[in-house]
Amino acid sequence: MPRRVTRGGTGGDITTALGYINALRQRAYGNTSGNIITTALTTDFILDERARELYWEGFRRTDLVRYGKFVGSNYLGPGKAG
Repeated sequence: MPRRVTRGGTGGDITTALGYINALRQRAYGNTSGNIITTALTTDFILDERARELYWEGFRRTDLVRYGKFVGSNYLGPGKAG
């Protein structure tokens, strides 16, 4: 749901999205030290957070295509020749 909210979707709000992200980060950090604030919750942050959380799941390429960052030089990641 956070991705839908930051990309103009309906069915949620930024406060709920922030709660989901912070719950995920509290599980990862073991405390609230990794929590973020509303202004940090951007589409690029969510793309990066999905990369961290779903590293072994193989979603990175699909996410980059979905966000329009797979082709072109605006995002150069590992495995891309530039």
